[in-house]
Amino acid sequence: KPPTAPSPAPRGPGEGQVGGGVVDIMMRHGTAIAILFGVIAACACSPAAAAATNTELVPGSRIVFPYYDLRPGFATLLFLTNTGSTPASAALEFYDATCARQDTVMGLSTGDIDPLDLSQVISGTAFGSFLQGFIDVAAGADVLIGTALVVNMVDDWAIAYNGATARRQTGGVTPFEPYPTGLFLPAFLTSGQLGGGVLADGLLIVAAPHPTVPGGELPDSPLQDKPIQASVEVFLQQEDGTMTQRSSALNGHYIISPIGAIAGALSPTLGWLSIRNHASDESGNPFGLVGLYIQTLVGPNSGSAMAIRLSGDPSAASTPPGP
Repeated sequence: KPPTAPSPAPRGPGEGQVGGGVVDIMMRHGTAIAILFGVIAACACSPAAAAATNTELVPGSRIVFPYYDLRPGFATLLFLTNTGSTPASAALEFYDATCARQDTVMGLSTGDIDPLDLSQVISGTAFGSFLQGFIDVAAGADVLIGTALVVNMVDDWAIAYNGATARRQTGGVTPFEPYPTGLFLPAFLTSGQLGGGVLADGLLIVAAPHPTVPGGELPDSPLQDKPIQASVEVFLQQEDGTMTQRSSALNGHYIISPIGAIAGALSPTLGWLSIRNHASDESGNPFGLVGLYIQTLVGPNSGSAMAIRLSGDPSAASTPPGP
């Protein structure tokens, strides 16, 4: 049942231990527990009607988690659940911000939930790779749901978000429901100083999982087209209540960027944005996107954060080429 992974370096008590270590980390961050179970409760009480790509409320055979963080002072826990009536095997692909890749396989018994401390599953290097990135998980049936919990032990905040599931489809060009090529971020607050010494900041994260093969993402190279070649439209609210619009662009394999660098605002400003990807794989299948936004507020004595999964734009649905 335990995932196959490189042997990790020894760590001190409560640092990166699956089981007791996970409990220790969570007990030291009561806020994290409340956030996690709030997300799980919302998932359990929400109606799982017709399946929809890029939704976290329907079990799938593929889940993309767009963000993990293993930098010093951070911890990331991954919770995978098998909702099926038979055991399941899950293949996990880990990508870092430079497009390097590691993989592992884990077994889930019937009705099982497994907590993974990613510091014990992902093997880092002396060059600082695999400190941030995304995860692509695949199984043989539509039975997986999952949640990621990221804890910042320095600024004392935690976020939890559900992975973006995709169900298998038969007779289609792609084996899974495609992720949308268009995303909406419904609200953000650009970086800057607020009242009472509170500093607002935001981080936009966008991953481009391979359209057909989990684990099929290619290393970033000047000789290869980037899977993210996106246009961005940013809408900012002015002091008089009017909205201004500016265009931007995102290019790369994986995007993790301060919101101010994209919005171009130099003071705290409320806004929203849309993203449209224009990249396709070697067969012409569009690269869909999975996005996350983290809004943080850090004060003199405490910090807080919230995670927003970007919404899919139905008008930008992925349309694979015909036969």
